[in-house]
Amino acid sequence: MEDPTIPSSLIGAITFFLLLGVIAFVVVKEMVKVILKPALVVAVLAVVAVWAGVLDETVVGSGFEWIGDRLLAGIGGISDWVADVWASRTEGA
Repeated sequence: MEDPTIPSSLIGAITFFLLLGVIAFVVVKEMVKVILKPALVVAVLAVVAVWAGVLDETVVGSGFEWIGDRLLAGIGGISDWVADVWASRTEGA
């Protein structure tokens, strides 16, 4: 019978491909970290946009409308007040 030894070329090839696999794993892992962070932000923003779009037809939408109406009324009141003050100051000049 022959001596069942493992050829050294097979051991070298396995070692080479294991090292290549480890390097590829590290590179892919770092690339995923770099790519997934912006992708996660975009995904979260998309979910928030869809969620806000769905909520726009509900009580929350009417709440947003109420806030917007009050804000626009306040801005209109302030601009009217500034216009009246400006008119009263420039009448006497």
